[in-house]
Amino acid sequence: MNTEPAPPNRRVRFFCICILLFGLLAANSAFCADAVNVLLKNNSSGGIEVELLDQYGGNFTASIDAGMSTNQTLKVNSEIKVGGAAVHVVTTEDEGKEIVVAN
Repeated sequence: MNTEPAPPNRRVRFFCICILLFGLLAANSAFCADAVNVLLKNNSSGGIEVELLDQYGGNFTASIDAGMSTNQTLKVNSEIKVGGAAVHVVTTEDEGKEIVVAN
């Protein structure tokens, strides 16, 4: 029966693998917390251009036709702008909700 403790390099490798796995899990939860999936609705009689920040922080414009909706994944605390004016600020509570951007 072998009762010798594990060699130090084996313990160090095990410790490094545990730290790596913990880091990957923490990074994954951090990325998920920064993005919100919303449905943008245009209730107006004409099409509109909406200025947005995507989940990665990139600026882009979405065109929404009259009476239509579009699904977008946006960065938390970013503004949804129509005609240069902010109509909504995205929060984590908006997840899965419909946001009317024009009436």
